[in-house]
Amino acid sequence: MPADLVEHAEEAGVALRAGAHILDAKEPGEGPLAPVRPEVLAAITQVLPSATPLSVALGEPRDVAALARVLSERGDALTGRPSFVKFVMPAPAADVLTACVAAARAGAPGARVVLAAYADRT
Repeated sequence: MPADLVEHAEEAGVALRAGAHILDAKEPGEGPLAPVRPEVLAAITQVLPSATPLSVALGEPRDVAALARVLSERGDALTGRPSFVKFVMPAPAADVLTACVAAARAGAPGARVVLAAYADRT
């Protein structure tokens, strides 16, 4: 299943016409999982059929509240479509992991949650 990285709505349209099945919205110039701005994500979703899966990077939130804030700014764009949200965990502790997953599920109902962690971060 082909996937394509998109940073704005024009790229999303090109990716769909080229045969992409999943679009990955992130701002790689800002970091490996840097989120696109909320208005850019909204514009991307406007050009996608509602059945097109969308993977959305949420960055490296410093805590659960920051993750919830990033999600609240982007949640409307994820509603009603298959989606994945991904972010770097703020800390490797089990309670933080549980809280992050709960925040992601609350902020993007129905989305698959993808967690990333740095191997050298303790």
